[in-house]
Amino acid sequence: MAANCEPGEVLERLACTLRDERECSLQIEPQRQLAEALVLWRLKRLGDAWELLLSSLMEEAHANEPTYWILRGMLARTQPDGSAQALRAYRQALVLDGSRADLHYNLANLLREENPAAAENAYCRSLQLDPQHSDCWHNFGAMLHGLERSTEARLSLQRSIQLDPNAANVWCDLGNVLVALDDAHAAQRAFLLAISLDGMHGASHVNLGAALVAGLEPQQAITYLKRGVELQQSSADALFNLALAHLHLGEFTAGWAYYDARLSLTKDLGAGPPPTAGAMPESIEECPRGDDPPLVVWSEQGVGDGIHFCRYLALLEAARIPFEFRAPLSLLPLYRDWLRLGDWVVPATKSTDQTDQRPQIPLLSLPRLFGTTVTTIPSQLPYLHAPELPPDCLKVPEPPGGLAVGLVWASHADNHKMYRRKSIPLTLLMPLFLTMLDLDLIDLHCLQCGVDEVQLQPWAQHERITSWAPQLTHFGDTAHVLNQLDLVISVDTAVAHLAGALGKPTWLLLPYSADFRWLQQRQDSPWYPGSMRLYRQSALGDWCSVVYQLQEAFNRLFLLDLDAVVSHTFER
Repeated sequence: MAANCEPGEVLERLACTLRDERECSLQIEPQRQLAEALVLWRLKRLGDAWELLLSSLMEEAHANEPTYWILRGMLARTQPDGSAQALRAYRQALVLDGSRADLHYNLANLLREENPAAAENAYCRSLQLDPQHSDCWHNFGAMLHGLERSTEARLSLQRSIQLDPNAANVWCDLGNVLVALDDAHAAQRAFLLAISLDGMHGASHVNLGAALVAGLEPQQAITYLKRGVELQQSSADALFNLALAHLHLGEFTAGWAYYDARLSLTKDLGAGPPPTAGAMPESIEECPRGDDPPLVVWSEQGVGDGIHFCRYLALLEAARIPFEFRAPLSLLPLYRDWLRLGDWVVPATKSTDQTDQRPQIPLLSLPRLFGTTVTTIPSQLPYLHAPELPPDCLKVPEPPGGLAVGLVWASHADNHKMYRRKSIPLTLLMPLFLTMLDLDLIDLHCLQCGVDEVQLQPWAQHERITSWAPQLTHFGDTAHVLNQLDLVISVDTAVAHLAGALGKPTWLLLPYSADFRWLQQRQDSPWYPGSMRLYRQSALGDWCSVVYQLQEAFNRLFLLDLDAVVSHTFER
């Protein structure tokens, strides 16, 4: 009969037997009580196990028993603010017996968030004592991935899989590591293996969907993401990636409907908290009118997003919806003067005013509010206008024989993942530009700021190359310089959006897995019609293909073969 029972049933019967024997016994039986606590732990009856373990008689009886302290530590971690208690319990166990691999493993799990260095030492000690501990290899790899030590993480997770090849959650974590290592195909295989092992593993469906979106397969991604939404009970991550898949395909109605899920992912997207405690309108009809308190619109995500989507403020104004726009300090001059909003723009605050009940909405939710489709994008250019002539320090000299060309080659260095994907080494671009510089076909104006500006130093003395970084104190200054240029060449940064908003001819250099707003396989942008041309990588990381496309574009622009010109020049 017992042979046909499920493991949970067996444990439950054992727990009842141990409890009954304990209650009938006239004397305390320490080992029997500890066994009962362990069974309750495995049954996930954590409250009952914790209550039993905390009895003074139990602690007295097992004061010198490492197993008792290890179990107490594990249970303490399940209690509110129990980390300190858990640490004390594990340290007591270490005093009694430091040779137990499970003790070092549990200690590492406790420390991995607050003290990764100590956690790493504990994981390594556990693996020294028990190299076959698959869970330890798994958790160690997951921690290394969180520390952006992805190569080491891969090795650790692969070792875990060797020991337990049927662990779906480990395959899923390995897939995430492979994504970080830009091995998209291997990542997809890992997620598919996880799903084959456990069809109910929601994270694998979501992560596979996200990988397919990044791999430019959004249509296939939607199937897995919808299943992920079902399995993870509409998790924000699943919904957000579903939004990206639809937006990549130009299915804006469905995409914007899911896109508000990003507001639960503020750590990754930088949306920040809402500025008021007021409700978010779901439609234009719910927005304030006339003398109603104004709608508080708050900037979110990156500077480029703010410049890109600030065009929607004009729609609010046209619809006679009173609003107040909370903007970051770096963009205040741009919004107040170039967007001509004046007092409607106020500095952003970082905390919510719970007493402020005015309605609020994040800037990137306005496309949903206005029901934007690909054909109804507010695309009138320019939507930023110079308030005045530039100051003398920002005047671009007239190019004597050609075009004034602006250049930005790197993304913001603080975002390591985006930086690696979006940035192109200047050494790849300069040979193309030097040819035209020496032929007086262009003047090059570098608008790169920050740490990547140093890449310009080998060419900084060229008489036709100007670095504007020292003069650019805010984006209003950058706009003044851009407004005087004939052409802007930029990777996907705020400067590219600023040039597009000014209606300047812009050549945008895109990675293989480009942002959703650039759609798929298009060489133009409905967001910046007639002014922006897109040059995409033909394969992941292949910037050489983009440089080749640029050379062809310049050949067409000047109606000559630059390579032939150079050869002819040297032959003479």
